[in-house]
Amino acid sequence: MKVIKPLMVLLLVNSTVFADEVLLKDGMKIVGDIQQVHKDKIIIKTKYAGELTVEMINVDKFHTETEQNVAFEKEQKLVGKVTYEDEKATLVRNEDEKMPLKGLVSIWGVDKNHPDYVAPIDPWTYKAYADITSQEGNTDKDLYSLGLSAEYDDADQKAKFFGTSKEGSTDGVKTDKEYRLGADYEKLFGDPKHHSWYVRGGWENDEIEGIDYRVGAAAGYGYYWLKSDETTLRTRIGLGYLVEEYVDGSDKKDSVSLDLGFNYKQAVGDWATWETDVTYVPAVEDFEDYLLRHASGISVPLTVQEDWSLFLKLGVEHDYNSEPADDRDNLDTTYFLRLALKI
Repeated sequence: MKVIKPLMVLLLVNSTVFADEVLLKDGMKIVGDIQQVHKDKIIIKTKYAGELTVEMINVDKFHTETEQNVAFEKEQKLVGKVTYEDEKATLVRNEDEKMPLKGLVSIWGVDKNHPDYVAPIDPWTYKAYADITSQEGNTDKDLYSLGLSAEYDDADQKAKFFGTSKEGSTDGVKTDKEYRLGADYEKLFGDPKHHSWYVRGGWENDEIEGIDYRVGAAAGYGYYWLKSDETTLRTRIGLGYLVEEYVDGSDKKDSVSLDLGFNYKQAVGDWATWETDVTYVPAVEDFEDYLLRHASGISVPLTVQEDWSLFLKLGVEHDYNSEPADDRDNLDTTYFLRLALKI
């Protein structure tokens, strides 16, 4: 024990020799690693209480045992150890070179960002998903689908690029396929930014609906009636152009159309998000010739990490064509269970 006690004392002394110290005006001493001094506050990380934040008005003196970035009067910056006493700071370099600092502004680690630094937020997000679906209408069968999307979102503009594929078979005999590609861009304006101009376009090949190809484009005006982190409600009105050709070559048509849209998103507490999207595209020359698409679903996060998230979405989609191909139904209804990865 006579040998162990001096050894324990030596270890305790060594553990504090290289630590920073902050002495408060009430006599309390805090030992740890000074993380930063900024905006009249000092933050010190301790082993016993984590990070402590103290107003500088309560600090009598402190010193750092490692070199720090030091900003002072007129945005000057140097690197060195710092001692602070009686509201005066001194920079110590090369152990014996001391330089009084006038107008101390900030102190932070040489391997860290400035306290005011804010990491840029990447406006791009990417999604990949797989669906198990059940469809009614032109085909009553179970299908599977895959999808990819890239989305851009900042304060002034939004964009989305996507592609989907869907296929399935009945009794292993017939296989129907559907492919879609699309893009949607909107530019926000006004104060607050509730107004927008948009342009969108898409291509699809749909054996289920009997469409060899369908190509459309539209542009117009959008307005956000509600726009917050919890709730979004947007409507659109514009003009478009649509070209369709059927698989059997029986007909081909093109038309100028209206483009009307409705989108609603609502956070359900902290655990889910509900979304409804509706697009109505009637021909200008004949309003009885139109396409109507609707999708609604609730998305629940399964796991959320810093760089990626995994979601489960349950929903329904409706595709209605008022003038379908021969021997095809007007309405296709798809129920889906989706597993989506977002990065």
